[in-house]
Amino acid sequence: MLSKNAIYLLQQRYCKNGESPEGVFKRVANFLSKGDFKFEDNLQTLMTNGVFLPNSPCLFNAGMPNGMLHACFILPIEDDIHSIFTTISNMAYIFKGGGGVGINFSNLREKNAFLSGGGSSSGVLSFMEIFDHVVDTVKQGGMRRGALMGILDYTHPEIYNFIKVKLEGKLQNFNLSIMVTDEFMNAVLEDKDIDVVSPKNGIVSKVGAKDIFDVACFASWVNGDPAFLFYDRINEDNPFFPEVKINTVNPCQPADSLLLDGEYLRRIDSEKPETWKSWYTGIKEVIRLELNNGMHVDFTPEHKLMLADGTWCEAKNSIGKELKWGLGNRKSLHINEKDIVQGFLFGDGFRCGCNEGVSVKLTKRKEWEIYELLSSFGFEEEDCGVLYINRKKLMDTEFLNYKTFDRQLPKYILESHSDRTAGFLRGLFEANGSVNKQNQISLKGTNKEMIKDVQLILASFGIPSWISINKPTKVEWDNGDYISKESYNLQIAPRNAWLFKEKIGFYSSMKNDKIIKLEGEYYTKLKIVGYIPVGEMEVWDYSMYELPHHNFCQGVIASNCSEVAMPHYSACCLGSINVSKFVWKNSFNFDRFGEVVQTGMRALTSINELSEYPLPEIKEAMQKYNPVGLGIFGFADCLIKLGIRYDSQDCLDFIDKLGTVYRDSSLAYNPDTFYFYRRIIAPTGSLSILADCSSGIEPVYDVAFERSLTIGKIEEVRDLYKSEFVRTAHEVSPEWHIKVLAKWQEYLDGGCSKTINMPNDASVEDIKNAYLTAWKMGVKGITVYRDGSRDQQVLYSKPSQPPKMGKCSDETCTL
Repeated sequence: MLSKNAIYLLQQRYCKNGESPEGVFKRVANFLSKGDFKFEDNLQTLMTNGVFLPNSPCLFNAGMPNGMLHACFILPIEDDIHSIFTTISNMAYIFKGGGGVGINFSNLREKNAFLSGGGSSSGVLSFMEIFDHVVDTVKQGGMRRGALMGILDYTHPEIYNFIKVKLEGKLQNFNLSIMVTDEFMNAVLEDKDIDVVSPKNGIVSKVGAKDIFDVACFASWVNGDPAFLFYDRINEDNPFFPEVKINTVNPCQPADSLLLDGEYLRRIDSEKPETWKSWYTGIKEVIRLELNNGMHVDFTPEHKLMLADGTWCEAKNSIGKELKWGLGNRKSLHINEKDIVQGFLFGDGFRCGCNEGVSVKLTKRKEWEIYELLSSFGFEEEDCGVLYINRKKLMDTEFLNYKTFDRQLPKYILESHSDRTAGFLRGLFEANGSVNKQNQISLKGTNKEMIKDVQLILASFGIPSWISINKPTKVEWDNGDYISKESYNLQIAPRNAWLFKEKIGFYSSMKNDKIIKLEGEYYTKLKIVGYIPVGEMEVWDYSMYELPHHNFCQGVIASNCSEVAMPHYSACCLGSINVSKFVWKNSFNFDRFGEVVQTGMRALTSINELSEYPLPEIKEAMQKYNPVGLGIFGFADCLIKLGIRYDSQDCLDFIDKLGTVYRDSSLAYNPDTFYFYRRIIAPTGSLSILADCSSGIEPVYDVAFERSLTIGKIEEVRDLYKSEFVRTAHEVSPEWHIKVLAKWQEYLDGGCSKTINMPNDASVEDIKNAYLTAWKMGVKGITVYRDGSRDQQVLYSKPSQPPKMGKCSDETCTL
């Protein structure tokens, strides 16, 4: 039975002309069921009884012409006028349909930066003010204020102005967040400087990390903004939707980047790799990092690379820093002699006999082992001493069409199984490799790109190497003087030579016997010595299916790309299950809860299939990525019914039990269908009114409180809150708020909306401690709110002076 508040809210916000409050749920269920009457009846019953509810745009628009059913959208923005105002226009369309928008503004150049056409930029904040004015003009679906979140990286030159902007009375329609890294947080603790970098010209200045942190905490103490997003923690898993727009920093790689996939190296744009998934994200600016070992790697400027100490650094900030070697663990178990022959011919073979034959020059006595191998494949000795074979008897030797200095490593070798790749390299090293008296192994070549490819393959087997250059020199011959070509030596250090012997090795015993096993691992520093822009390229993101959420990428270790993050123009349909409805006589019905999880997954899948999308780019992204966010609400009410206090170990133990069923049941639905993610705990302000329960995973705000909405004020008083097990938001310590948040995060592949409420007399130090604790406990993002720190309220106790306000509501954007 619907509560008085639910009926009022449905009438004021969701009912169409002539529609009853119950009719809203009938309309939605009929539309999402697609003619399955049994499912329609089940879904309608669940919604009417407040057990499951989809997000507000679905309740607004399901079954209506051009109905947009999604709650949140991620829009890109680039540093040019066309992109900025295109994003503004797209945002307005989304607001009109009832959706919220998240944007990372870090791509925009700072104030007073030079413009290519002359003059200087007005800066990030000036453009954000335009977005802010649009929110005042366009309500969500004509019913609600536009939900808008703005993010800025801590490295942006305008970070101080961004932090202080709300203290100046500006950008009041925004919820603001700073994206920070582990590097930044460690610098705060150690009171070190961090680099501030212009998005366009790369000019770096030094700023105290603690200074930024202190100012941000003070601003948060004053009015609740900015919040903090922990970028490295987000990238350990699939990113959660409240922070999904941070993918606008474009942590991507060019399409030809090679990643380790078990016993293969595969391009990031490969179809169906086994250990990771990837997706196209557009055309982005790419920089080329030059390493001191002769390698170069290409990434977008914001891509995270692992440093030698295990921390992470954006590519654009990595100059002079020591990287962790990207060493894989590939193994070769069954090497085929045919692959060895191929590799040897790649190094020493040449066309002859009007291109009808292939020859190799050998010293039979000295190179008898490879001589016998080639003979077994049909090579015959000519009168001139070379070994010869008709090329029609050979396969996969197109590389012989090119001179040695033009030969590129074949793609099928680069991306072959470890056995074939190792066999090819064994033959190539036999042809052009050597072992000197110091136990150092060298491979000589005149094609630098080929040498780099071999270096990359060796790294994927766990073998580090570096490249030295032999400059052109004057060579005297009987028929004249010549300038030799520049050549390159790929060198493997003496203490890594035995590793090469075990994993690749030479074919001949003579060369292998020269390799001496030395104790200990050779170590040399791998550093970024510089980078250059290489223009715009097609780029891709990837995400590992299992831990760890980073991979061997182009010979270094790179983080999930967003990953971990949602691609641009994607959206998420959200729906929530009221867990308080599954408690009966102090017992939780886990079986029934698992059944409703399946129903919720089906409903959200239908939303993706049936929704109208405001932009063709969004429709395309949603068809490809299919993200849903099934969440929960009524958690505090559920605990009270079970006799569990919110701030207790019993609460954390119950989350483990409930979270396991929640996770497993959602994964069991359509297990062969790809979902970018399935489980997200989103804000449920209006939905909790419709279901007459507590919001999300928040504790009860107070035993009696009012919620201020655009349609008026709603008083919430429930007999349940007379229980001795009630723990209000302000009775729960910040540490326990964070503990509950961190525990729930373990069971989500997306993320969790949660506000850390503090009393009015909380200090700035309390705010600092909350942010540091949240980071240390591994949460992805945190919003801290001190009561009474804003004039306008969404939640406030009844009665109380001054009025209290909470941030968790779908009246405000907590994306």
